[in-house]
Amino acid sequence: MSSFAPVFSLGLIGMMLGGMIFGPVSDRIGRRGVIIGCTIRFGVLTLATSQAQSVETLMALRFLTGLGLGGITPNLIALAAEYAPARLRTTVVTIVVCAFSVGGFAGGFIAAWLIPALGWRALFVIGG
Repeated sequence: MSSFAPVFSLGLIGMMLGGMIFGPVSDRIGRRGVIIGCTIRFGVLTLATSQAQSVETLMALRFLTGLGLGGITPNLIALAAEYAPARLRTTVVTIVVCAFSVGGFAGGFIAAWLIPALGWRALFVIGG
């Protein structure tokens, strides 16, 4: 089980770096393209994760997947803030930020049911 600590850590490091890289990139080239590109990256690499044959491959794929998810997060928050009416802006941004946590929370419950039934790979296939 301790061999999975780097897998989870590298996913989070990838998310942090993805936010730091793709946030400023979207300021220059536009949020729409960055969000679409990062979403495609996240989906494809999540599917690829289902085929990982070693912990090292799993670590690399989770890091690269994290880059994509990290690029999506700040851009969706910024996009929500830009499009929300001024009187609702803080509420909309709060809902978007909380939605990421709620999604992770729900994903944990789904994983708890799905992994015993179909195995860990199915989780990444459905997620991708």
